[in-house]
Amino acid sequence: MIRNKIKLLIGAAVLAPFPLISVACQSSEKKVEVNYDLGLTTPPLTSLNYVLYNSVSSVVPSIVDTIVKGGPNSALKSILPSPEMHFGIYGQTVNSSSLESFIESGELITSNRRPGSFYSIHDFGFAPGSLNFNQVSVQAIRGLMTNSNRFLSWTATLNDGKSRWSNGDVVKAEDYIDYVRYLTDINTGTQKQVSIERRGFKGITKFITAQNEYLKKFREPYKNPWGYPALEEDTNRVWNSKYAYNVDIKDEQGNQLDNSALWPSQNEGDQEAVDQIRQAALEVGLYTGRLYFNISNLELYRALKFIENAKFDFTKDTQTLYVERNGERVPVLLRKNPFVDPKQVFDFKKLEGNLLEDNEAARDVAKYLLFARDENEIRVEYSSSSPRSLGNVLDDFTRQMLPVNRAFIEKEIGGLQNFGADEKSILTNGPFHISGLSLGAQGKMDFVKNEAYYNASQVISNKIRIYFNDEQNTESAMFQDGYVAKTRIPAIQQRTYWSDPELKKLMRKGQGFGTLGFNFNLDKETNKDSYIQDKDLRSAIYYAINREIMLFNSGWNNSYPVITWTAFGQAHKSNGTAIEFGFNDNYTKPKGEYEEGKEPKVPVQNYEYANHLSKTYKFEANDRKDFAYLPEVAKQYIELFKAKHPDVKKVNLKYIFNSIEEQKNVGLALKNALNQVFGGFIELELKALPENVYNSQLEQGDFDIAYQNFDQFGSDIDSYIKAFFKTDGIDKANEKTIGFKENPSGGFTYAKYFKELADNENKKLVNGQVEVETENETRERLGITQEVWDKIKSLSDRGDLSDVEYTEKYEKFFSLQFTDEEKAQNYSENKVIEVVAALEKIIRDAAPVVPLMEVDTYWEISRVGGVSSLYTYDLQYAYDISKPPKKDLPQEIKE
Repeated sequence: MIRNKIKLLIGAAVLAPFPLISVACQSSEKKVEVNYDLGLTTPPLTSLNYVLYNSVSSVVPSIVDTIVKGGPNSALKSILPSPEMHFGIYGQTVNSSSLESFIESGELITSNRRPGSFYSIHDFGFAPGSLNFNQVSVQAIRGLMTNSNRFLSWTATLNDGKSRWSNGDVVKAEDYIDYVRYLTDINTGTQKQVSIERRGFKGITKFITAQNEYLKKFREPYKNPWGYPALEEDTNRVWNSKYAYNVDIKDEQGNQLDNSALWPSQNEGDQEAVDQIRQAALEVGLYTGRLYFNISNLELYRALKFIENAKFDFTKDTQTLYVERNGERVPVLLRKNPFVDPKQVFDFKKLEGNLLEDNEAARDVAKYLLFARDENEIRVEYSSSSPRSLGNVLDDFTRQMLPVNRAFIEKEIGGLQNFGADEKSILTNGPFHISGLSLGAQGKMDFVKNEAYYNASQVISNKIRIYFNDEQNTESAMFQDGYVAKTRIPAIQQRTYWSDPELKKLMRKGQGFGTLGFNFNLDKETNKDSYIQDKDLRSAIYYAINREIMLFNSGWNNSYPVITWTAFGQAHKSNGTAIEFGFNDNYTKPKGEYEEGKEPKVPVQNYEYANHLSKTYKFEANDRKDFAYLPEVAKQYIELFKAKHPDVKKVNLKYIFNSIEEQKNVGLALKNALNQVFGGFIELELKALPENVYNSQLEQGDFDIAYQNFDQFGSDIDSYIKAFFKTDGIDKANEKTIGFKENPSGGFTYAKYFKELADNENKKLVNGQVEVETENETRERLGITQEVWDKIKSLSDRGDLSDVEYTEKYEKFFSLQFTDEEKAQNYSENKVIEVVAALEKIIRDAAPVVPLMEVDTYWEISRVGGVSSLYTYDLQYAYDISKPPKKDLPQEIKE
């Protein structure tokens, strides 16, 4: 059966003539012919639209360059040195608590060309993507840090046109910003909107909120919320490009309109709402240094030396500039770029005597290195209420911010919905081009080396094939037969592989951080009549699941059971202490009647930090016992539920999954657990769905229970617990038809939790025999101090605050930006950790989600050399050590 599936995946293409590769393994010794240097697998893809779909993220890095990317591993670096890349650090003083205070203090001027320190990010295992790594006098990346070592802003210089799209267009800083703009334009319907909003870029939440408010009021989204001028074909090649922005926008009298005209009215009476969108767009912290649409700063500066441009006025939104074309000076209309970095100061007096030989010379006209200086520089500014850690910043410019070619999408293929539908509807700018593509189950894609890549000499493999497969046993057999160079090892085969001396050398342990778990649909609009709204029923499910068994059913045999919502990963306090230490010796007690002295206590975390560290070890023997698996407690909760619903004989719930083996097996394990503990009282319907239908039902609230990987929330101390401050359900009356992304329950919030406690105070259950727990009894049962309890109530109280104000309120607290009142109360980082621990206890008590296990802890066997990780397929330096495509490549796999 497995071999038949391999035949379907391989297809006839493999039989094409190519040098014979001999592959030996314990289970089979055979010879296969393959016409590629490196083979890998990935779950089936139905599109390469990396703007709309999360699933494409694994393969995109090989064909689309981020600013910085994964570099060669240490073995390859010894013979293939990577360029040095330095990240200059400004601030880290009392004056750098905000960008404004840093500017006002004068430190911006005194430290302009002398950042206080720097990170050598090439030593972190990175290599340049589109980054300019040839600069000597200026670090290619510069950032401003607070005195608590968090970033407020960073600026990167790209490689001045060395990186090019496969249609020949230059990769510009705007291409990276355009990607984020697509994600934050609610017209696109992207799956990535919430994840990009979580990156903390300044003003993003306000911008999305302004669009949603327009949608509520006028029953349709505002089109073109970023105010782009129309792209039109540049038939006369005035701008030396195929397309250019039409900046000629006039009133009825023929007068040029100012830049507010880029956001025209689209419905009667909508001007105020349009102005709010425009203002929000202008406040978003994504900038370049380009001064005017269509023209580079270098060409602008050169043209300003012409006598015809002697009276050029930089204060006007539009005016005429004479440029040189075919030996003649011709007039062109310019319109100011509304998104030029507002913090930059351009000193045009510096044009005198400047020969303007290249872009670097042109950048000298701009005063500050910390801000964007031209169209080849991008600056990202974070919300002042949520400055970011170094890890988050590195993630932004190595993984999160991808480039797109807007002109290609809008003019060549008919719009974003058509992007990535086949190999002709996507552009590449990375080390590989796509040479073959068959989307869907049993499909595959081929990459060939991009000979025009600026760094082509350091692209190791010439051709790579990626098979679409999500069955572990099939992948394992393909590895044994030599078709692919890496496979996750099924648990049943781990000992067999380890006993083979040759295969043992290729085994390694993968690790990552993120929570796998169930989320319940607690949205009142889509699921108000479901019994899952009852938190005693949810708690019964929480304690009925044996996570140790779930590990084996899901295929995550080497992972760890988790009973904490937040995946802290390797997060540390500012003094280097692991955050998880703050959860040691911290417990909750479930509801119920128990014998004296036998009341169950459940630790906040299933493992203390010292035990948790074992996942980084190749060999460990940690017990996988689930300390929240308490069937007797689960039965107590189900009796509480039955007492409120005496006429209910059976509860029917719907579990949806996306048809892959892991999700199906997790659903079966849940069904069995519920049957075993509750004797059939809870009937679970397992509904298998295609990936696209599954995603639609998930975001539209057509489920009771779903299983998800929540690692997109991040690993900061507040990344997960922030999900339950605001709802994210369905509100069709206000045109909100999708949700469950920011808040996976859709409806549960801390504020609702406290309101329910207050409403139930001193009430009795329907049968009149059991008193409802008082708020104080709940607090004591959860082991939360009165001070922390009151602080959580205060943080969850929205009052009359807007969405943006409310978000800033709690984000400032968790990023240690305390109010004067909090400072007077001696709030500190340790107290914030106490609050987070208490919120974890409340989440357990309310059970809007059920954490199950950690993601990305597994054994794999790999012949892939050249790279340190295959978390995503950043394959510029990757090769199969059994058939190296170049001489003298290292042929051993080392950790």
